[in-house]
Amino acid sequence: MPLFRPSRARWGLYLSLVALCAGGADARAADAPAAAQVLDFDSAEQTLLNVSDSLAAADASRRASVHASQALKSLRLPTVTLDVQEIRYRKTLDLPLSLLNQGVESVTSQFIDNLPDTLSGIAGASQQLIEQIASRLEARYPAIADAVPDYARVQYEDSLLRPTVTAALPLFTGGAISSLQDAAAARVDLADAQYDSSRNLLGFRLAQVYFGQRLARQILTFSTQLRDDFEAHFDNAVKLEQQGMLSHARRLQVEVARNAALRQYQRADNDDRAATDALTRLLQSERPVEASEPLFVLYDPLPPLERFSTPALDQHPQVREVDAGRRIAQQGRRLARSRLWPQVYAFGEYNLDRSEELPIEPDWVVGIGLRYTLMSNVDRVQMDRAANAKADAAEKLLQSTRNELLRTISRSYDLVDTARRQFLLLQVNIDAARENQRVQTLAFREGQATATDLIDAQNALMLAQTQRATEAYEYDVALAALLTASGRGQDFGDYVRRRDRWTVP
Repeated sequence: MPLFRPSRARWGLYLSLVALCAGGADARAADAPAAAQVLDFDSAEQTLLNVSDSLAAADASRRASVHASQALKSLRLPTVTLDVQEIRYRKTLDLPLSLLNQGVESVTSQFIDNLPDTLSGIAGASQQLIEQIASRLEARYPAIADAVPDYARVQYEDSLLRPTVTAALPLFTGGAISSLQDAAAARVDLADAQYDSSRNLLGFRLAQVYFGQRLARQILTFSTQLRDDFEAHFDNAVKLEQQGMLSHARRLQVEVARNAALRQYQRADNDDRAATDALTRLLQSERPVEASEPLFVLYDPLPPLERFSTPALDQHPQVREVDAGRRIAQQGRRLARSRLWPQVYAFGEYNLDRSEELPIEPDWVVGIGLRYTLMSNVDRVQMDRAANAKADAAEKLLQSTRNELLRTISRSYDLVDTARRQFLLLQVNIDAARENQRVQTLAFREGQATATDLIDAQNALMLAQTQRATEAYEYDVALAALLTASGRGQDFGDYVRRRDRWTVP
């Protein structure tokens, strides 16, 4: 009868998942590894929190969101800017000369009219001469008047330094400022939830990898014992064959079983190396890391399901994360609606160097302004509808997340209870299998039992021990999954430290 191979398809899957969770561990450690460091669960958890890059990234994102939120707290305060400009300018003025022409015409007419009186006092000035002078002046005046342009263009160029201080204070923004500030506060809560979620998942990964290493070591222990037992059985079989108490065929049967046990040991040794390497890589240690905490199952059943499900509906990091996203979407809706309102603001400007200011430029200006976008290249109504749709989607996602958490918690709770029940039932099987193995070993040595009976007894004990260790591992991982799903992943260490439990040494 072939030697039992302890549920490789079952617990080997767990070891594969463990290796994947740790970042793809190699199947074998170095040929000459450094001395291993043995860590309890609390020490391993603290090490993981210190070296985890994903947790460090989540913490950096959290700090960034806090700084961004603080930066937006002063949005309602005025904005004061200093503006210094070096200006080279040209000013062109067109001066109208029509009034000047009218004045010249009036003066000229008056002069001509008064000319006879002016010249009459001059000796020798006859009346005829005076009239000739007046007529000639009247004839020449239109040509003189036409020579004067209607306007004169004057240009002025200069350079100046123009330092000004400008202030602007928002008075009404349609709710844009409050929506931006509330959205920033929601992003802080989002980053906090993502940090807690990352830490929560790290605890679950550690439970998988840490107790996966313990399971692999336990399987290696069972396989080593099986190998040693069959080595002893083979030696006894050789002696019995030499004494003529055992046939050659039966001795060969024991040899085949011994070789199968050796192959099983080699596979278990490889799996143990892979699991140890997975834990080492997860903790980013330069030395191999081994787990000291045994696989365990608590004496008492878990508290009622509601103790886990009720707090998770509001406190689970994933729920808080989705709720923060919902609040951000709501503030996005408020921000979109604020674009439909006008903006009212107060402003002021002061020139710091009046000596060089432009002639038409005021020394200072204060006032209140209103700005409203009459036509935009972005459809603000459609943007408002898009924001409403995002807010509705966030509401539905929150409800969906809560429902999914309840299903996950219920499923994990059932897995914990099932693993505990199976563990208790297997203890009875182990006691019976161990006694049967002892009896069959004695009977084989005395020639009263066949090699087949001995092999079956060894396989039955190996099967029961492996199943019991596997059920303990399933219990521990399911318990970690339950606590993670209920938002209490950090409490798993408290369960590990409890003493009211069965252990698989």
